[in-house]
Amino acid sequence: MSEPDFISRWAETTSDQLNPILVKETRQALKSRQFVATFSIMLFGSWLISAVVLLPENSSRGDAPVGGENFWLYYSLLALSVMLVVPFGAFRSLLAERDLNTYELLNITTLSPLQIVWGKWLSSQVQTFIYFSAISPFIAFIYLLRGVDFPTLMVTLLVTMLASMMLSLLSLTLSTFAAERQSQVVLSIVLLAGLVGAMYFSIRIASSWVSQSVVDLNGLLIDNAILWIVLICTAYYVSTFLLFLQIARAQLTFESDNRSTGIRIVCAVLLWLTVTWIGFVVLFNAASTGTADVTGVVSTMVWVGVFGGIVALFASTEFDALSRRNRGKLFRSPLLRLASLPFLPGGSRGLLFVTLNMAVLVALTYALGIYFDGAKTTPAAWEGVERFVAGLACYLVIVAAVSSLAGRWLRVVSPGFRPGQVRAVMIVFFALLWLMPNLINLLITDARRITSPYFFVTDPINTLSLLSAPQLVRGATHLLTILAAAAGLLLLFNVRAMWRGVVEVLVPQSSETSGQSASSTAAVEPISEPDVLEPAVSSEATASG
Repeated sequence: MSEPDFISRWAETTSDQLNPILVKETRQALKSRQFVATFSIMLFGSWLISAVVLLPENSSRGDAPVGGENFWLYYSLLALSVMLVVPFGAFRSLLAERDLNTYELLNITTLSPLQIVWGKWLSSQVQTFIYFSAISPFIAFIYLLRGVDFPTLMVTLLVTMLASMMLSLLSLTLSTFAAERQSQVVLSIVLLAGLVGAMYFSIRIASSWVSQSVVDLNGLLIDNAILWIVLICTAYYVSTFLLFLQIARAQLTFESDNRSTGIRIVCAVLLWLTVTWIGFVVLFNAASTGTADVTGVVSTMVWVGVFGGIVALFASTEFDALSRRNRGKLFRSPLLRLASLPFLPGGSRGLLFVTLNMAVLVALTYALGIYFDGAKTTPAAWEGVERFVAGLACYLVIVAAVSSLAGRWLRVVSPGFRPGQVRAVMIVFFALLWLMPNLINLLITDARRITSPYFFVTDPINTLSLLSAPQLVRGATHLLTILAAAAGLLLLFNVRAMWRGVVEVLVPQSSETSGQSASSTAAVEPISEPDVLEPAVSSEATASG
């Protein structure tokens, strides 16, 4: 076989294996007026900058380097294309499927929601690579004008490409939440403002990097601290990328399918990645300096608490029942079912997911304190960190328990309550609990203002700041006990639902077997219609869920 025939056959085989959404979207995008206009503006603008700005300036200044101070001109055109046009085009590409009523055609094909998201995202990356290829000769020209460090230039372009990839996926994820015209308009305005802001800051940061030559290649290859920072940033980038991908897939998946496991796994990875990083830094400082430095631990855990609160709210307000489709996908091994239990859909299993993670987090924090006591490197502030982590865990368990309980009660009152509506109610409820003691204190006179820490126990910001102090404030010795008692009491109210969620997974055939025996006793044919616990799916229901 000749070489041209081999290449032709290889190209044909490879093209058949490509995502069909990628092929369709790429063909449409490269023929669109938006791509032609953007590509023309980039090329004509780059030529104009070279001919009108750089060449005359280089001639007038002789051998003086002019590349670094004028890099932002070319970079602005690149940022406009890959950080504004491409992500917003990805956002509109999925909305166009809904507007033109062609998304239903994609649903009835063999393509999974993940393949649809991948195809849309890869199509946007093809455009990104074309824009980078178009600007590369001009970037090489700016390098020849001197004043630009090559490693800094390459790192800047690499970070720009990674940022463009993340923005494109974020835009696709946001487009899955826009099912109605009103939400599409609001999300379009919010996304456009965010992309413009991201483009502006990227131009400022890239220009600063290039003009100051911030990347030291020798230091990057030798300094272990820089390598660790790069590794940690890469891990966070990949985890966040997978989180957005799982959210987009879940939004496009019909409601009776598993929309939770992927998201919960990635959220657990992000949580324990942060905890591992904090523990490593503290242990490293303790080994090198003899005293564990806890500077920044509490502030980092604050962001963990915000992220954990969002996860707790979403995970605990799902429908409790496991659909027949999901029951059919359970592992055969009881041990694997038990291990996968917290990651399966269901509000009670979401509460179990949050409780287990928080219990392990508190245990590790106190175990680290015991280690410091044994190594005689315990910092004075570590007791405050222990109290802060324990209080934060109690608050997150309370949020998950109250949300799970309220979701079940609201569905008893009105079966039409959706998880999104329950979350909205709970956000208002928790906001009122946080504002109530502060508003009461504002309404009364200065002389009668309440200063007792127990009065502000529903305000997590005030309470956690008191708990994190190295020396516990007088009169606040029982704050942690009150929070732990409240979390335990709320868990007791949810024990029955959590037990049902466990039994539903570990003994998944019990309900079906009893149903079949009852139907045979009544001499009725086996039930073949969809599970009554699986709500009818429509595009509006998918978006609101």
